[in-house]
Amino acid sequence: MFYAVHVAIGAVFLPRRTVWLIGLLAGVLLSGMVLGEYYGVIAHHALSFTQPLNLPPHLHRTPHAMHLMPEYILSYLSVYNLMLAGIIYLVQTVAEYQRASEALRQKHVQIALSRERLARIGEISAGMAHTIRNPLHGVVNAMEILRSKLPSTDATAEEMIKLMMDGLARIERVTSRLLVLTRDSALSMV
Repeated sequence: MFYAVHVAIGAVFLPRRTVWLIGLLAGVLLSGMVLGEYYGVIAHHALSFTQPLNLPPHLHRTPHAMHLMPEYILSYLSVYNLMLAGIIYLVQTVAEYQRASEALRQKHVQIALSRERLARIGEISAGMAHTIRNPLHGVVNAMEILRSKLPSTDATAEEMIKLMMDGLARIERVTSRLLVLTRDSALSMV
């Protein structure tokens, strides 16, 4: 299981191709170790098959074979390598699902933050429009009073008051549009 644990950890963090190469290497290393023990090239270790089997003498291949048949070893190595492949597939599938879920969560967080910023901008715009509109109406009323008290012969003063009234009317239109944008009702062309 030593190799399987490391392959599983690698499957979480490493790219798919790298993990499959590590899994292949782990399978080759274990196969080499088992076959080395079977043919007596390396001494057996604590994880090996050391229990002698009660086999007839013609099945004892070598003195270092530890009484295992080649079919058993082939089956063992096949199952182990299939297990490694299954671990890689399962862990990478779960890790990819987790990464996709995290990316989707981050996207939703960004959308929520964007909506929150837009809501704040709307609140600020509404506050600004009301703050500007209230004194604006006072200035428009004062201009109307000035216009009514001007002598009809002062054309320059009348021209200046008209220019100021036009400017104030433009400011009024902008603040009205800001208020329309901040309301929940449907927008209309102004």
